[in-house]
Amino acid sequence: MNRYEPSIPRAAFGIAAVAMTAITISLAVVVPAKIAPGDQEVGTLAASKAVSPGPPKSSSTPRATS
Repeated sequence: MNRYEPSIPRAAFGIAAVAMTAITISLAVVVPAKIAPGDQEVGTLAASKAVSPGPPKSSSTPRATS
């Protein structure tokens, strides 16, 4: 009976897959979470300068006819 011998490239691909997963998670979750607290001032500043809409323009004023 032949015994199964795992190949080294298969194990290397498995290790590489785990490493790439860890890198992807750190780039997608951890790095933005560390950067975000400094950006809150920009959002607060933009919200404080927001302009509320004025009163609606009415078309009930009579127009001059010629």
